[in-house]
This record gives sequence, structure tokens and C-alpha cells, in this order.
Amino acid sequence: YQAEYAAMTAEIDAVNTADNDADRDTRVQKALEHLKAKTHKKRQLPFDPKKLPNQMSDGKVRPPKETKEELEQLIHAQADLVQVAALALNAGMLAQSTAQTTTAPQAADLAPTEDVQITDDIKALAVSLKNEPVAIYNWVRNNIEYIPTYGSIQGSQLTLTNQKGNAFDTASLLIALYRAAGIPARYAYGTVQIPVDKVMNWVGGVSEPLAALDLLGQGGIPSTGLAQGGVIKFVKMEHIWVEAWVDYIPSRGAKHKVGDSWIALDASFKQYQFNDGMNIKAAVPFDGQGLLDQIKQTTSVNETDGSIQNIDQNLVKTMVTDYQARIRSFIDKQKPNATVGDVIGFKTIIEQKLPVLPSGLPYQTLVSGAKTAVLPDNLRHKIRLSLYGSPQDKSLDNPNISFNASLPSLAGKRLTFTYEPASSADQTVIDSAISAYQTQLPAYLIHVKPTLKADGKIVATGGVYTMGVDQVLSVEVIAPWYQHTKDYQLTAGDFHVIGLNPSGITAAAFDARSHQHDLKAMKDTDYREYTAEMFHQVAMAWWGEKEAFNDFIGAINHVAHYQLPSHTLAGSPLTVRYLFGIARSASYNSRIMDAREDLITAVHNDGDAEQKRRFVLALGYVGSYLEAGIYDQAFLMDPGHSMSSITALKAASEKGVAIYSIDAANAASLNQIVTDPDDLQAMRNAVAAGLRVTTAQRDITVDNFTGLGYILEDPKTGAAAYIISGGRNGADSPTGPSVYALPQFPANPIFGFMLRSSLRSAGAYLIAEGGVITGITLPDLAGAGAAGATAAGVTAGTILAAAAILMAIILIMILLVAFVQAVDEKYPRINRRFRHYTPVATAIGATGILFASPIGTFGPGVYLADALDEESKGMGCPPDLLSVATRFQLFGSDGISIEPKRAAGWIEITITRDNYYVIEPKVNSYGQTEYLLIAPLFPAIHWRTKNLEPALWIGEYQFGLKFNYLSDVCASLILPLLP
Repeated sequence: YQAEYAAMTAEIDAVNTADNDADRDTRVQKALEHLKAKTHKKRQLPFDPKKLPNQMSDGKVRPPKETKEELEQLIHAQADLVQVAALALNAGMLAQSTAQTTTAPQAADLAPTEDVQITDDIKALAVSLKNEPVAIYNWVRNNIEYIPTYGSIQGSQLTLTNQKGNAFDTASLLIALYRAAGIPARYAYGTVQIPVDKVMNWVGGVSEPLAALDLLGQGGIPSTGLAQGGVIKFVKMEHIWVEAWVDYIPSRGAKHKVGDSWIALDASFKQYQFNDGMNIKAAVPFDGQGLLDQIKQTTSVNETDGSIQNIDQNLVKTMVTDYQARIRSFIDKQKPNATVGDVIGFKTIIEQKLPVLPSGLPYQTLVSGAKTAVLPDNLRHKIRLSLYGSPQDKSLDNPNISFNASLPSLAGKRLTFTYEPASSADQTVIDSAISAYQTQLPAYLIHVKPTLKADGKIVATGGVYTMGVDQVLSVEVIAPWYQHTKDYQLTAGDFHVIGLNPSGITAAAFDARSHQHDLKAMKDTDYREYTAEMFHQVAMAWWGEKEAFNDFIGAINHVAHYQLPSHTLAGSPLTVRYLFGIARSASYNSRIMDAREDLITAVHNDGDAEQKRRFVLALGYVGSYLEAGIYDQAFLMDPGHSMSSITALKAASEKGVAIYSIDAANAASLNQIVTDPDDLQAMRNAVAAGLRVTTAQRDITVDNFTGLGYILEDPKTGAAAYIISGGRNGADSPTGPSVYALPQFPANPIFGFMLRSSLRSAGAYLIAEGGVITGITLPDLAGAGAAGATAAGVTAGTILAAAAILMAIILIMILLVAFVQAVDEKYPRINRRFRHYTPVATAIGATGILFASPIGTFGPGVYLADALDEESKGMGCPPDLLSVATRFQLFGSDGISIEPKRAAGWIEITITRDNYYVIEPKVNSYGQTEYLLIAPLFPAIHWRTKNLEPALWIGEYQFGLKFNYLSDVCASLILPLLP
């Protein structure tokens, strides 16, 4: 840096000593070229059109194996890895021993494994079922929904929490319950034959055999159809079930004392009762073509370049409001107290309450293979994380960190990827910035070490890097039948959580996590752990809400679908300023979501490929909106603060920016797009690969986000990337600048509302007034637009641009109504002023952090006075500081003596939302009422002590309060820091 600074100074001196104008111009140009050569440009990772983040599985799967030898080879694929010469038996050896015998069980048949997790929840359930084999089997059979996917994914605990799982996960749960009850159990694997009508019901209620086979294939299950007379009658597939060592003779498990037989049990195979909904699409159709026709009459449409501009938002809102009213009227006429399930339909497991264990499997077993107490690794889904110290290291495949684990071992855990200070000296530099109330870190002075943690435990660390250098994190999902690698662009110093989604995140899973790791109770936690848990719960809420709405959309549009292992980053990236190509200063200015892998299986019930394409596209739109909406929900910001691809397109339209739909036919329109060259190159690559680009014509600015949102879509399948400037397939949510990733308390009650507002279980509350019901038919807009394009004399590309942006606008309108309604109901609007006396008002104003008093009459908390009460006392200027300090017992650091200077300044807080802040009135020994704000507080680093202390965030974008501050109570001007 010093060398570059000296060289640049010399260049400037040369300009100042130029002999004439021509010489000066030459030297100026030389100086500019020197500076340009040393300018750091963070380059986006190249866009790969073959790796779209939002897509379906390709359905390529091998046929089922047909001989016992082939099946046993599959189960024993890692047998050669077991060291037979070991002095002690290990789990692998015991598993193989068990697999090769039909004699009495071995120790491994009672032991926990990566997949068979015998947790407290599972032990408690087994006890509640009296440890009886029949009751345990009946419970799993009648409560766990089937997912048609292949391989161990969730493990037993997450399967129990989600109450759904594939055959492997269901088998793991049944084995875990049996082993918890002291009953030996193991896996059995084979190839089976099942009537096709039973399979069609089992996989999701599809109405065509080919649709069922398509879903099995997308899920990776080796399967094929068996035809008779040209008609598919059976499905042949590989499958896994359980064998339990029970007291079968003579009671068939009804009275279990001592086991005598291995009994085959399959709790995953079942049939469902499908209850039809009200068929809103047919009964109350949305006139998408009519809306498009009206839009064309009031909007600037360029048929040549495929752009549309100045969409009448009021017209759209009027039509949506009318549509909502018609739907509400229809539902009320059909069933006034309708639930979500009543409206869109639901399914229930057809229960079997058997008094004894079944005498055999509920289908024909063609060939039975090996038995094993421990699943082989080749039948597990796995994840590999690789950190590359630079893009060059990535190209050379030279990782600094490489971490491998099975997905069941990580399922349900928080996976954190952060950069810790490399030494105490580096921590001192950060502490110094905190003490000086700075919002920027001197990045060039700080070295950090990448650290990977699972639920707070370090599982991998890397080398030392200077803060601010570019890095790449590769996340590789290794399934038994595919291998996907997605890359995330990082900066040394970022703070991220890797939000894993093994097989879907349910409301139950989110509730379990937020209760077990209650952020309100994490008072003494390191702020890094608090912040990590905060981001983990935000990521879970995003996956959970997305799953709920996916299920909702699938039900309305008759599409069966399931989640395959996927992942996202949620966190706070480091924003770096460079000088001479060197990281000079850095801060945390935003929170982001970046979902690089969202993989699903999906089929339309009738096998309709076009309906499936529209479904996949609709899911992408919802997911993109929620990437931004989840942060607005979490921190209760006004909708529209956070930007995702969909919300940025809507914001651009509202600002009058043209929206383009570009493919190979009008590729020249890319020359009209004005944005970052890397984003523009990604669009060009997409069009060259046959994708369709939907984008704003130029960048917009919303809060501290400047850029645009764009969609890169496969027009054949609906798979897409939903990108915001900078290359993220996700969202950017603003925060105030800080020297560490700011923790906050997320609004979990709002997450809960949104998670449950679309659940289609029979008893779920129907949120029709909030509009959640009404937007689900809108994917037909794309079809209406394409169909009407020729007749209207407008290019299909132009109408598709209109349809795309209209879908975004309408979707956001509908979901925001539900969100705003939820917030207003949970946290009603109020206006109540308080005053916090403090001698450090300036520091609080600069940092946005108000620390709780560690001492006080009633313990730690943020002490407040009633502002109106203080004003009614006619406080003079200068006030009697001793009187104020005495009345409010403003103690010094000793906790005994009164400190008048603490009354010399104040922070004035106006609470604008009820039920959010916990404020308790307390009467002190002087008869003065004080108000103690005790929640939500979060751990923050105190600028004086460097200790973690509870604090109230009152900075920009905080929910439910506004504040002003006076460094002197007699100052003539109150400085507003928040509108």
C-alpha cells in the first residue's frame, strides 16, 4: 500500500509540474491509467445456464436390480472398507455380520447410527407407546407421510419432527423407536412389485401411471412400469423396509416378552384419502387475458424490442381487489366457516389400527437382498463443503477447507460459516473500532480465519487471510443418483449460515427449533452464536414459508411435488472499499439470502407438461418474493425495503423503468440494458444458451440497494435463476453500517402466521380476507398472454414481459396484504413517548445501540421515564439534575451513589407498536414510576468494556419505535435520527 501510495503521489506531482497543457493531459492520463490498473473489481462467478438454482430433478434413474447378488452388492458396496483385522468389532463389521445371518440379533441391531438417531424425543415417544412393537408400528404407519425419494436424507429425528419421510427415513424412525424400546431392528432391501393404482395413490394421488413413474424417477427410485395388454398394471421398484426381532409366536407381537423371530414390516407404504377442495380456478376464473388487454391500452408497449413500460398499478390493484371479493363471496356461499383444507383440498392417511403385527409385506417381493443394521454410505445423501482461498484456487481445485458429512448427521443442525479474528492482535483492532464508535473496519490491518461450525461446534477451520479478499465456497450435494455442485461468492470477513433443506421444512420443524433455541433466552450467549442462530431461524422460516405456499399452489393446480436436498446462504456480507486494489475499509451494511440450490420433484396429476412448467415458474416467483419478504417480516420493516429479483422488478416498474423480455429472437435488445457488465454478460450467456431474460432496463436505487433484478428462465421447463445485481440468486436487505454483523430479535410470531396461513390440513384457519387464497391461479397469465399475442398484433415476447411483471406485481400485492394484516393484528399501532436519561446520547445516536443498564433498582434493563409526565412537571432549563437523578435513582458505577450527570442528556423513544416491546412499570423507593424495557434485547459488544451486554437496537429500520436524542437537555434543537 505504501509503495502504491508513493507511486500515485509521484504521478500527481508530475501533473502539477507539467510544462504545458498537452504535457499535463498526458500525465493526467498516465495517472488515471495507473489508478485504473490498481482498481479492485469484484468479479461475479460465471453464470452456468446448465445449473439453474430453481429447477426440477431430471428423472434419469437406473432400472431396478433383479437378482439377490446385485442387491447384496449394493448394500455391501463399502464392505472392503471395513478393516477385518481390527482388534475390536466396529459398527460396520457388526452390520455385515448381522446382514449375513438369520440367527439371533447382534449388538449393532440395538445401537444408534448416523441415520438411527435415538434422541430424547424418540425415547419419549417409545415410552408413550409402552415400548410395544404393535403400537410403535401402528404409530409410524399412521402418522408419517411418504415422500417418493431415494436414499437416507433426514435421519430419524427430523423425520419425527416433520412427520414425513421417504422409505429410508421412515425405516430409520421405526428402527430408532424399536431400538429405544429395546427391540432389535434392522434394514431389509429388495425389489418389489406393486399394483400401479396403489402406487398412483401412494406417491400423491396422480391419475396417470406415467405421472407416477415420472415422480418416482425424479425422486431417484430405481423403478419401471410393467404392462399387460399394452396397459401399465404394476410398478417394479427397489425398496427398503424393516425387520424387527419380536415375540411373534404365538401372539404375533401383541405381547412382547422375548424376541423369537425377524418380522418384515413396512411403515412407509400406505394409502391416502384425498378430499377435494372447491376448485376455485374453475368456479371463479381470473381473467388474465382481460387484464392484459386493459394493460395494453394504458401502457407503453414496444413490439420491436420486447419492452413494456408504465404499467397502471391502480388498474392491477382494482382487478385484484375485485377478484379477491369474488373469491370470498364464493367461499362464503359454499361454506362460511371454511378452512384452508375445505377450499383447496387435503389428504389424510387411511389408518390401520392393527391388533397384531402383519404377517407379511403389503406387496409382492420379487427378490430380497441383504439385511443390515447400518446403512452403507452409498445409500446416504452427503454434503461436501470446499472453501477456495481465491477464484484462482477454485479453477485449480485447490481448497483451503474441505468438509464432508452425511446429510442425516447434519439434518436439523445450524451450519455456520464465518471468519474469526486470526489472533488477539486482530481482535484488538476490531475492539478499537468499536470503542471509537466507528462504522468501518480497517480491513487491511485485520487477518481472519474461516471457521465452519455445526450447532456451535467447530468442525473445520482454514488458513489465515486478510479481511476483504475474494473467496469461493462450493457446496456439493452427493445423492445416490446425482451430484450437484453450486458455488457461492464470499469475501473474507463475511458472516453466513448455510441453510440446509433436506426434505422440506415444516411449521413443526421451525417451531421446534425456535423453542429449543429461543433467542429471547439467549442473554448470555456470544453475539456470534446469537447472530448465527438468528440467521438460521430466518433461513428456516424462508424454507418453511416457501414449502407452505408450494403446497398451496400445488393443491390448487393439481401438481404433486416434493423437496429434494437444497441449500441457501443467509447472513451479512462484508462491504469493502478498496484503494490501489487493497482492501482499505469494510463494514456490514446488509443482510442477504442467496439460494443456489432449490431442487424439487413435480408432476401434474394428468402428466400435463405445460401445467408442470407453469407450476415450477410460479414456485420460483413465490420463492423470490419471499427471499426479500422474509427479512421484512423478520425485522418488521415496511414491505419493500428488502430487494429480490421479483421485488426489484416491481419497484422498477413503479418507477417507470421499462421491463424487457429477451430471447434469441430479440437478443439485440440486450444493448438497451444499462447495468453492471458482469450482470449484462450473464444475460447474454443465458440468451445464447436458449434461456429467456426478464429484466429492468436500468438500475434503480431503493434504500442502500442500487442495481436491478432479473430472471433467467428456461422456457421449456420453468426452471430459472432469480438474480439481483451482484450475482446473488436471492435478496438484499438493508441495515445500518456496523463493524460486526448486527444481531436482532426476529418476529417469530409473524413467521408462524405466514407458515400456517396456507397449511391445507383440515383444521387450519382460512386467511381469505388477507388474500392468500386469491393469487394461486395467476400462473395462467403466462398462458393467456402467449395465446393472445398473435391476435392482438403484439409480439409474444412483449406480452410475456407484461405477464411476468404482472404476476410479480399481483403476487406481491396479495402476499403483502396478508403480511400487513398479520403485523397490524399482532402489533397494533400506538404512539407513546418515553425518555432515557444518559450522558452518552451521542454514542447511542452514532451506533444505534442502547445498552441495558447493568445495575438499577430493578435489575438490568433499559430504564425509561414517561416523557409526558416529565414535561408536565415543568422541567426548567437548566433542570435540577440532582432532582432528576434522585427521582430516577440514576446510580453511578458503584451502584450506590446518585450521579447527576446522567440526567444531563436523554434519548427520546416513541413506541409505535404495541405487544412487541416488553415494558414493565416499576415504582421505586422515591415513589417515582420507572418503565423497564426488558425485551427484545440482544447481546452486543459494549464500546467501553468490550463485554457482551444486552442491548436495544434503535437504529435505522427498527420496528415499532422512533427516536430523537439530545446530548444536552437544554439544547434548542432535537436532532432526528429516524423519520
